[in-house]
Amino acid sequence: MNQRMRTIVEEQIVQEKIDSARKKFKRLDDIYNGLSWRLSREPESGVSIGKRSPNIFLAKIDPAGDVDLPGILVIYSYNDDHVNILDMRIDAPASAKKKPQK
Repeated sequence: MNQRMRTIVEEQIVQEKIDSARKKFKRLDDIYNGLSWRLSREPESGVSIGKRSPNIFLAKIDPAGDVDLPGILVIYSYNDDHVNILDMRIDAPASAKKKPQK
């Protein structure tokens, strides 16, 4: 199976969010690179966000607290050559959200 690979293009805000969160989440790059890899090959795997914006999609990876991996949600568009990541949200894993009990 020969899958077409598209170039990932990020808006500046996306790179700023990644840079800001990188110190907090050590495996952020692993998660983001995996999601980018999937979208570059299968951009249609995301969900269209609606009739008003049929060419805008959402893709996400849920946080995994048991292995301390953040979740990522991206908003993107694509064409035959590029996947344009327009914005993103990074969610802390459940383990990072828990407060220690006294």
